[in-house]
Amino acid sequence: RGLRWRAYNGRGNVLYLLGSIHTDRNNLYPFHKQRRDVILNAEQVSFELDFNDTDQLLEFAAMQTYPAGDSLANHISPALYQAVVQAAAQLGMDEGTVSQYKPWALANSFSSLAALDETSSENGRAIDLYVNAKAINAGSGIGAVETYAFQGGIFDGLSAEYQEAYLDASLAGYAGMINGEAADEAAQALAQAQQEQIAAMFDAWKNRDPDALAEVYDKEAILNSADELHSNPFTERDPCMIDAAAEHLETEGENTFFLAVGAGHMVNPGGIVSGLKELGYTVELVP
Repeated sequence: RGLRWRAYNGRGNVLYLLGSIHTDRNNLYPFHKQRRDVILNAEQVSFELDFNDTDQLLEFAAMQTYPAGDSLANHISPALYQAVVQAAAQLGMDEGTVSQYKPWALANSFSSLAALDETSSENGRAIDLYVNAKAINAGSGIGAVETYAFQGGIFDGLSAEYQEAYLDASLAGYAGMINGEAADEAAQALAQAQQEQIAAMFDAWKNRDPDALAEVYDKEAILNSADELHSNPFTERDPCMIDAAAEHLETEGENTFFLAVGAGHMVNPGGIVSGLKELGYTVELVP
């Protein structure tokens, strides 16, 4: 079913809100016909990012690497550097290639790999990309509420100390997943906890149960966390996403819009659903 809400402005505009999970499980597809029909009939389908903007993609790629003359070895401990090089070699990356990347970029990659399981598709059919392909094939307009440079800036602005710790933790989670029982106990425990959380989130998503998602995700704890990467993506972004959703509803005429962003941005505290309600719009979970 997917976590999906429907918002009205009372004057003819309808906005469907889909809370996405930024990873993949191949048992999500195909989507329920009800949701496919909404995507195919929307005048515009918007996402966090415009996945089709090649210039933005190139700009984001450039943000992830060091300029000539600099390398990863200059920014993290020798022990962590060797661990990263060894892990990357298993993925077919040589040291010269991996040394070009910044810690946050590698950390994001290892985190994504750690989220995979036996039901994950190899080509990473993330929910957002699936919706994007459907919308393009239907001839719908494509929109975005953020840019790659903005999202990249959130990571690129992290302190050097945080980036190193983030890479270390992400690598441990990946090692726990890939090595299984051969990994040390801490890595095994981290990998197990990650898989259990992701599985619970997908159960909530498939059952269209926002309360279950809110419980396992615990956004309030994230917002109150001293972890700069946990709280910033919401405190800086949720208000802008609420404004973008309201702009859709205030568009002149009678229109059907579809907005797909991370499920964490939908739920409270400070989520899009409650934000639109506070602005006076009617928002309901699609039955």
